[in-house]
Formats: sequence, C-alpha cells, structure tokens
Amino acid sequence: MRRLRRAAALTLIVWSAAAGIALADPIPQLQVPPPQYSGTVTDHNVPIPMSDGVTLLADVIRPAGAAGTRLPVIVTMTPYNKLLFDSIVADGQLVRHGFVQVIVDVRGTGSSPGAWDSLGAREQQDFVEVLAWARAQPWSNGVLGTAGPSYMAINQLLVAERRPPGLKAIFPIVPGGDLYRDVTWHGGELDAGFIPLWLGIVKVGELLPPTSGELPWLLSLLTQSASFPAQAITQGLTGGDLAFDGPFYELRSPLMHIDQINVPTFVIGGWWDLFQRSEPFIYQQLRLPPAQKQLLMGPWYHATPFVSPGSAGLAAGPDTPQSLDDLQILWFDRWLKGDHNGIDRYGPVTAYQLGVGSWRREKTWPPPVNYRRLYLAPGSGGSLAGELQPGRPAGNGSVTIQPNPAWGACARSAVQWTAGLVNISPNCETNDATAEQGAATFTTAPVQSATQIAGPVAVHLRASTSTNDGYWVAELADVAPDGHSTEITAGWLLMSRRALDLRRSVRAADGDLAVPFHPFTRESLLAVTPNTPYDLDIEVFGTNLVLGPGHRLRLVLRTNDTPHALPTVADQANLLGSVQTVNLTSDDPSYLTVPFVDRTPARIVKVRVVGHRVYVTVNGPGVLRVGRCTFNLAAAKTVSCAVRPSRAGRERLKRKHHLTIRAAISFMPSIGSSQHRHVSVSFRAPARRGAPNADRF
Repeated sequence: MRRLRRAAALTLIVWSAAAGIALADPIPQLQVPPPQYSGTVTDHNVPIPMSDGVTLLADVIRPAGAAGTRLPVIVTMTPYNKLLFDSIVADGQLVRHGFVQVIVDVRGTGSSPGAWDSLGAREQQDFVEVLAWARAQPWSNGVLGTAGPSYMAINQLLVAERRPPGLKAIFPIVPGGDLYRDVTWHGGELDAGFIPLWLGIVKVGELLPPTSGELPWLLSLLTQSASFPAQAITQGLTGGDLAFDGPFYELRSPLMHIDQINVPTFVIGGWWDLFQRSEPFIYQQLRLPPAQKQLLMGPWYHATPFVSPGSAGLAAGPDTPQSLDDLQILWFDRWLKGDHNGIDRYGPVTAYQLGVGSWRREKTWPPPVNYRRLYLAPGSGGSLAGELQPGRPAGNGSVTIQPNPAWGACARSAVQWTAGLVNISPNCETNDATAEQGAATFTTAPVQSATQIAGPVAVHLRASTSTNDGYWVAELADVAPDGHSTEITAGWLLMSRRALDLRRSVRAADGDLAVPFHPFTRESLLAVTPNTPYDLDIEVFGTNLVLGPGHRLRLVLRTNDTPHALPTVADQANLLGSVQTVNLTSDDPSYLTVPFVDRTPARIVKVRVVGHRVYVTVNGPGVLRVGRCTFNLAAAKTVSCAVRPSRAGRERLKRKHHLTIRAAISFMPSIGSSQHRHVSVSFRAPARRGAPNADRF
C-alpha cells in the first residue's frame, strides 16, 4: 500500500506540472457610459392581444423625457408576477441607458389570464407574438433584445431558437438547458428540494392582485392554472409520464435545438446553480463565433442574482468581473446600438476557480484537458476510507455502505438544490464532515503544485445492491491539508436507470466516457437483481476546481441525498433497506475519469504526403487548415486533405506532364502561437495515349 501511495503521489506531481496554472490575461474593466436619461415612466397592465384571443398584460417602462423617440426594446416574460419583477429592476438601469423595457406576465400567471403551461408550445408562441407586438409600437425602433434570470432566461433561449424578426441579442442569467436532467430529476429521483419550492413561488405570485384593481383574474387563475403544479408533483411521485424523460421535457429544453440560435448570447451561470450542468453545454453548443457568445461562471447559487441582482456576489476589484448590470448594458449597447465598447472581446469564457478563489479568462470551455483515470482502491482492514490512485488496485476488494436516511441534510447539496434559499447552518454548506459519516470515501495523495480540474467528471462503478434497486450519490470534495473537506460537485444514479445512450454520450480522447448520457425513459428501465454486480456510469456535473499544494481530491459515495432527492413511490419500495456494495478489483475496476487541465501549447507534430493527400497530426485543440480544408479540432487528432490542381494547374499539367503544388498548412491552437508550414505535392500526367485524362485531378 505504501508503494501505491508513492506511485499516486509521483503521478499527481506529473499532472500538476502539466496543469501549470499559468498567468492568465487580466479581466477587462470596460467603461460603461453614463445614463442618457435621469428617470423612468411606467405604463402598467398594457394589453397585448394573442392570436388565440387571450390578452396578456405587460408593464412598459420607458425613459422619462423620451416621448417621440424610438428606442431599442428589451423584453422579459415572467411567471413570477411582473409586480415582483418590477421591484428587481426598479432602478431602471437599462431604461435610463436608452432602452424600453417590456415585462409581461406569461399566460395563467400574475395578471395575465389563461391556463399556465410552463414553457410549453403556446407560451413559446406567445413570446414570439409579444416580440412582434413590441417591434411595432411607436416607441420602438424595431430592434429587440431579451433579458431576465432563471425561468426568464430559459424562455429567452427557446424564443431565440425560433429566430423571430428583430431579435438582435439575448442575456440569459442562470438558464437551464435540459429541464429533466438539470433540475427536475437527478439520476431518476425527483429534486424534492426545489420543485415544490419553485411551484409555491409561482402560486404566491399569482395571488398578488393586478395593479389595475380588477379581480376577475383570481377565479381564472385558481380554476385554470392549479392543475399544472398538482400534475407535476403527483404524476412524478406516482411514476407517471412526468417521472421519465420524453416529449414534455424535450419541448421545454433549449439544448434540443440550441444550434438554431443565431443572435449574440451572453450566458451567466454558477458552479452551484440549479442549472450548473447545462450552462457550459449551452455555451459549447451555440454555433456562434467567440465574439458573439460569452460565458461567465461564478461561485453562486441560483437565487444569488435575485438576492443581489446588481453584482450577483461579485466583489469589486481589478481581477473580478464587472457587475451583471454593467455587463448587460454593455452587451445590449454593442449588439442593439452598434457601440464598439469591447464587450465582444470580454472573455469569451470568464470562470471562477473554486479552491483558490480567483477568476480566469479562457479561450474555450473547457480549456484543453487530458482525461485520466483515478482508480478506487480499498483502505486497510475493510475501512470505508479508501484511496484514489492512478494504477489499478491490487487483488479483489470491495466496500459496503449501510443505509443512512439523514445523509444530505447537512451538506452543500441541501443548499444548492433549494436554490441557495435554505441553509440550516453555514457549517453544513462548507464542511462536508457530516455528509461523509458512514459514507465510502476515496482520496488521492496530496498534489505537489496547483492542479486544475475543469469540465464534467464521470464515475464508473462495478456495484450491487441487496434489494431490487439502489441509488448512488457520487460527490467530489476538496480536502485541505488540515483534513477539512468541502463539497465541490456531485452526480446521482438509480441502478434501474443505468442504461446508456452511447450516441449522445461524450467520450474523452482515450475512449473513456466523459459525459455518460442516460435516456431516463420508461422504455430504458432495467431490472436489478439483488447482490448482482452491474456496471454503472454516473455523470458528475461539471466544475472548475484548482487543488492547491497539499490538497487532495476525494470521491464520496453515499446511497441517498435527503432532502434533495426523493424516489417515486414504486422506486421507494425497491430501495427500502438497500445495502450497497462497490467492487474494487483489478480485473473489473471502479474508477473516476477526471479532466486535468493541460496548459502545454498544442503544435503540429507530424506531416506526411501520401500520393495527393496530406496527413497532419496535431497534439491539441485548435483550428487547422490544410490546403483548402479547415478542421475545428477539440483534441489531438490526425486529419487529411486531398490536394487538387486548379484549372490553370490542370492546363499546365497537360502541357508539361508534371506539376508541383505547394500546399499551405496553418494551425492556430487554443493555447500557443500560430504555426505555418508548406509541403510539396507532385502530379504527373499519363505517359501513354488513351490513359485517363489529367482532368480527373
């Protein structure tokens, strides 16, 4: 065991050196112009007719003294009652900087009549029609943007995917991308910490009367919109259709069609946000150039932008991003007014580094990484405290975890999955000791220098349960030299939901799963036989952690996450009394797949010509051009491109029977300087009459 510890320490030293947390570009502090107007004027409950006869109500906030002036318009669609949202933007920052803001209650909420169908097809169509209405108003110049956090960020993405006329930019704060996996169901169990809380917030907002003083809205809301929250809870917990992924969630999940967005998009996310999983995925999958898409990931929970909307927990300082108010104004000034203020060169990724408490700009997300396995190895004497090591464990071991219904009550997960609104003790949020009691833990040797882990993490377990199902909670923690352990991120999986969709899973360069994708459909359910080992692949939500010298990485395995995760009634019967075991063997090991950041500049490592085809090998991500071919590479790869003569070259080949072409090769790596080379490709015309013509080239 001592030898294994030494090997682990040596290997982590190598990875630390590769990670090399180099100095980053400073975070820009851009100049925000002073407000153009000194005050605002609000028209309450402005009617907006929809195509099906329902009339939505909006508050329209315009700059005081701008009568007769046509201005860009920022639209927000909210289910939380525009009265509440008005209080969040009461300072009128956007409006005083020369925008009109339109805040609309979605149908069936707040002052708007109708049946509430959260983010459904009709609500999405309503947003399209509201934008068309805003574009046609006398105070509008026809240029539109959208803004707002959470729900109001999700519907921004959904409407942008429809490409409505006039929409020029969006600014979604803490948006979701996959509503089944992000926040509603985690590994097959209901997010009982947030979903009831969220539905309650919406219903409370409905009970606030409209400012017009008219009361018929109350009967409509109570009779038409109460069915949706009841359906969401009862169908889910009883194992109905909403307990499984399918058309209901796909319709409401922007990641299904995120590549359709063609307007500049600034995504604000948080490493402990409700939508922590999807915010980086949204950025990655937007088919926009870096200037037109930005990602800012901070150290906050979902409610932080509501509690502190101006700063969202940002502290003033030269190495800290500007407030969200500033960034939003700069974004809309650039893309709605045409001001060249530098915001398009801001990041494009600005990410907070957990562990060291600093911010860093990145060119891509994640930055260049090398996924490496860390194997789970048993502790001495059957202890629950094992090791994470780069080599396979010796022999055949296992660790068994007894059930503990109190796990998760005093943990960061209880804070994160109640949106940061419920925290029984600050010690629970930052000290993982209680959550680790009775759990199985696997810990690396201390790192010798700063080591960065960035992106999604995957856990592969060979595991069994004593009942007809088992629930696995896989948590990553940062362990300080004094033994203090802090939860960083986590993943979850019911064993009956272990089926994989390999087409939608993401693999690392070495073939290991980096993001295992589970269908979570009713059809994909798999039986679980007691005391039979199964292969399980758990998606651990992405993070950005820097382990300081002397720190260790820890994997914590538990069998429940109360009060965050709640099984359906049927699943609860299969889980009752579950005693779960993970195998720790050399032949069929359990392991963690970790994205270690590699700051080594990528380069061209090999060029060869075979016939008329040029083969180029690079050892890292970047944009590679070979002749007329262009490749956007996410990792090390060998590519090839056929070289063909131009029309003039073909004519010369006919006359002189030979031709040499110099093919240009250029590589612009994600990290490092551009590289340029040339290779010669020779062509010869057929020597005898009747042979194939040189034009075939």
